[in-house]
Amino acid sequence: AVALAAASALSFALPTLIGADGIIPVAIGWVLVLTTINMAGVRAAGGFSLVTVAIKLVPLLAVVWLFAERGVDAVAGGVALEPFAPMPINLANLASATALTFFALSGFEAVTAPVGKVRDPARTIPRALIGGTALVALLYLVAATGIQLLLPADTVATSPAPFADALVARWGQGAAMLAALAIAVAAIGCLNGLILATGEIGYSMALRGDLPRVMARTRGANTPVVAQWVGTALAIVLLLANASRATTNLYTFIILLSTAALVVVYLVAALAARRCSPAPYQRLLIALAIAFLAFATYGIGLEATGWSLVLLAVGLGLRAGLRRINRAAG
Repeated sequence: AVALAAASALSFALPTLIGADGIIPVAIGWVLVLTTINMAGVRAAGGFSLVTVAIKLVPLLAVVWLFAERGVDAVAGGVALEPFAPMPINLANLASATALTFFALSGFEAVTAPVGKVRDPARTIPRALIGGTALVALLYLVAATGIQLLLPADTVATSPAPFADALVARWGQGAAMLAALAIAVAAIGCLNGLILATGEIGYSMALRGDLPRVMARTRGANTPVVAQWVGTALAIVLLLANASRATTNLYTFIILLSTAALVVVYLVAALAARRCSPAPYQRLLIALAIAFLAFATYGIGLEATGWSLVLLAVGLGLRAGLRRINRAAG
């Protein structure tokens, strides 16, 4: 899904170079390029992520600036802010919005993925996990609210790049193209982080015997190249499947399915934390987290949740079989 988002943003920014037929090849190309970068080690992947994050911030901060400027103008009696889209507030709509927002902010757990490659992890990981997530949530909340109040609701609903559209009126088409490129870079940076996390998780599972031991092979600075390429191969298979017109809804379904799978991960983490957290306020926070996960599951829907449970059962069966094979192999 992220690879497709990156290719689609590039297609919007460079329509003469990347047409609709080129989105899948470009997405696959970026998956291969980023896997090659990750093969150079976690330092190379981390450095690339820092560059993409810096570029990603440009359109977000530009929209925040325009939002603040329009807000001041509206207070002074100038051009008013756009009204929010009329939408009935009910349980189903709130649950759907919660599920989509949950997907947009998920992935913060990947900060724990690098196996033995983080300096002072007891201090660094909590700071990155809590501080980084809070900062991103705040920035996205302000920027996304700004888009809703800068553009008419029907424009936001139909636009392939609303951030670019928000910049056109003030700085012209050139700024819009740069914003679209920055959005593409943001998706590419996200894809880079996911490839890093996928390789590290596969490597960690292989070390424990949950996956074939060949995926625990490394090179250089303990870089799990085999696990990285296995994850890349699976991603390319999904991209090729999405190229078929018979699977045009696969993109949306993958988003819902991955979100449903993450709910299981977070639920297990919450239950584990409950066992280690005797303080009443800690248990209260964990109870609120579990209630949120239940509400998000309702928003995800029965189909995606059911398939995630089916895949979980298949995964548990494969895990049991692989552990038995690995033990027999010594």
